[in-house]
Amino acid sequence: MKEISYQLRVRNCGGIIIIDFIDMEKEEHRLQVYSALLEALKKDRSKTNVLPISGLGLVEMTRKRTRDTLVRTMCEPCPYCEGVGRIKSVETVSFEIIRELQKVMKRATAPKITLFAHPEVCSKLSSEDFGIIEMLEETYSKTLLVRADNNYHAEQYEIYAPESAT
Repeated sequence: MKEISYQLRVRNCGGIIIIDFIDMEKEEHRLQVYSALLEALKKDRSKTNVLPISGLGLVEMTRKRTRDTLVRTMCEPCPYCEGVGRIKSVETVSFEIIRELQKVMKRATAPKITLFAHPEVCSKLSSEDFGIIEMLEETYSKTLLVRADNNYHAEQYEIYAPESAT
């Protein structure tokens, strides 16, 4: 019981907690375990509410978290995926860029437009089987320069369309 109480404090567990004491058939043993758990939790400064062991051998308890978890304290969300653990695929970013390029090329007055992006994205956009660069150039009668830059993250890109002098 001391170890359970210790782990709850160290990990700063909060919310509803279920502890499984399987194969405990004698009511006397259940009461001893329950009493030992209550005794061990007296050292915990957090507010806890513990229910007796159920017929299935489960202890239901609630514990109020006192501070951020260790992970939240020591880590920060990924600046690329914003903490979700995933980033957009090269193909997804390419389609996003195509939609943006169509908007920019439609309203741009300059004859040349430059796209800066991650090398993998540039490679996808420039590939023959994709064939989008030529199609955009023909549709909007503009030259599209695609520039790969290793300093760009896979989801990052910039479209530069200078205003032409009139």
